[in-house]
Amino acid sequence: HQRSLLVMPIFLLACLWTSEKRFGDTGSDDGRIIYHSVLNQPEDLLAMPGRIFVTSRDQKVRVFDVARRDAPILENTIELETEPKGIFNYGDRLFVATTLGLEVRDLNTLAITHKWDTTDPIIDAAWRPGETSAVLALRTSPPTIIEIEFGNGTLIPIKEWPIELSPTIQRIACSPDGVAFTTEDGALHHIDLNSGALVTEPSISPTDIFDVHITDSQFILHATGDNGLKSYDSQLDLRSNWPPLGEARAVHSLDTTVYVASSEQLSILSMDQAGVLTEIMEISLNRTEKPTDVVVDRGFAYLIDSERGFFSIVDVLR
Repeated sequence: HQRSLLVMPIFLLACLWTSEKRFGDTGSDDGRIIYHSVLNQPEDLLAMPGRIFVTSRDQKVRVFDVARRDAPILENTIELETEPKGIFNYGDRLFVATTLGLEVRDLNTLAITHKWDTTDPIIDAAWRPGETSAVLALRTSPPTIIEIEFGNGTLIPIKEWPIELSPTIQRIACSPDGVAFTTEDGALHHIDLNSGALVTEPSISPTDIFDVHITDSQFILHATGDNGLKSYDSQLDLRSNWPPLGEARAVHSLDTTVYVASSEQLSILSMDQAGVLTEIMEISLNRTEKPTDVVVDRGFAYLIDSERGFFSIVDVLR
């Protein structure tokens, strides 16, 4: 009896170590879900060769070695001062936006090399493709979008665009020429970074689910929850609506392939030169899983469910 009392705490400690270091996995019937586990308060994803960075609301960035995607290993944990609001990389640098600033870290050592602080809370952040700058949405009155350039070893604000809107900005995505963003009323907006011109697409029906993404061909993808996935051009003229009646929670694209996550399902679509979406295939996810973010890298989709604390890896090529 005394021996069993000693064994039980050791067993529990081993389970805790496994959940952080090497998660348990459950597979789907067709074997496409190669990994599924619980993760504490996941918020955002960054995929790089052999590594996945997951930010979380507990002010951490967890770095996973995914050389074996069926058995990710926790490689490192970055402790942040405030809640993360975005993560991206440029060259050998890792950029982490938090509520009160933008950190630049060395990708190898993960040590901070540069930092920009703000007293205005950051809502969301994105990298401006083709440039050396990050674009941040600030909780000011009115809301402000600001561009921070990384060059010559410094972080310098170079442009800002006050947004004459009363609703709070929620999510942003950036192209070389513009920023698309959603607001809390469910509307979609786009601002031209060269002219400052702002266009707005009113919400069909306000929802708590929003995601926005800009493709390589600069079509804007808006995941609207129960109103499906919509594609627009930069003037917010509707090009496609998929499905006509259905759910879209999170979206990502590579070239002309679009990945959209809904409750218990990952759909793979193709997008033509006019921005029209066509379904290629569907992949069933684990029951109760409702992804809030998805990224795809080298044939694998990485999904998190921030509401329920799930992390999954799906083979999208098999």
